Amino acid sequence: MERGPARGARACHGRHGRRARRRHRCARCAGPRRLHRRGDRRVHPRRGRQAPGAKAGRQRTACGRPPRRDTARDERAPAGRALNSQLRWADIHLKAIRANAARILEHLPKGTHLFAVVKANAYGHGAVKAARAALDGGATRLAVSTLAEARELIGLVPAEHILVMGGLVPAQAGAAAASGCAIGLSSLAMAEAMNQTNEVVPVHLKIDTGMGRYGCAPEDAPALARYIEESAGLRLDGTWTHFASADTDAQMTRKQFELFAETLASLGADPGVRHACNSAGARSFPEYALDAVRCGIALYGCEWPGMAQAMTLQSVVTHLKTVDAGATVGYGATWRA
Repeated sequence: MERGPARGARACHGRHGRRARRRHRCARCAGPRRLHRRGDRRVHPRRGRQAPGAKAGRQRTACGRPPRRDTARDERAPAGRALNSQLRWADIHLKAIRANAARILEHLPKGTHLFAVVKANAYGHGAVKAARAALDGGATRLAVSTLAEARELIGLVPAEHILVMGGLVPAQAGAAAASGCAIGLSSLAMAEAMNQTNEVVPVHLKIDTGMGRYGCAPEDAPALARYIEESAGLRLDGTWTHFASADTDAQMTRKQFELFAETLASLGADPGVRHACNSAGARSFPEYALDAVRCGIALYGCEWPGMAQAMTLQSVVTHLKTVDAGATVGYGATWRA
């Protein structure tokens, strides 16, 4: 006895249940048929057909669950940009960095080199992009604090034109030498450690003239310079100091520069690239530029009048409230209407 189709079902209806008796669609084909495979070696629906369970506009993953919603794509700020979960962001203006670098060089004696200081991820502006912008504006060298920061910049300029300013310890001598970068140096122990590597390391001798931090004492500089000159694994590529109060204390800055000049004269060796000015020094004392200056904060539009701001902080207003005169707002009632 033949069974008929399920109640209400017809051929090609697609419903679960019995189907009308008909000739099998593969009866005309002799032999096995090729599976519809793609590059991922899975069996997929025939072209033009939808996978079981799929709905238009929403695809399912292999486990059958819909993919996670991209909220950043759906949520937009009034300006039309995607929002992050904090509803705030920073816009970086690379053209401003480029223009600021050019303006710094215009302010200095012709031939002065500019170290673009891009430490700490270029003060939050993005080290690689900021470095490229500064180089486009005329900078010829880069300066950072750590070896890790220096490695990010390899390829933008010759490695010896990247100065690692932060103090290193002898245990880092091998990595410092392998980087090929110029290394700030202020101690005999570090000099001896780098001299034992298989590289010739370009070093910049740091002299403390009043900052009171990293740097050798002026009276120790000649002996250290001689050791560098006599060492097969070291090359004195530069000599530098750092002004402590170039933006507020002209007298102290002059004393620091005079002490630095005296120490340079006593080295008994070619000092290489001489540099003392930071951003404030380059702005207020361009006559102290020597061979190069190191500018960081000024590149990003700060502490130098007329510089273009390289960062704009943006936020979305989430709540507005009207308060009565005399009402306080915030922790400690620190603001009063």
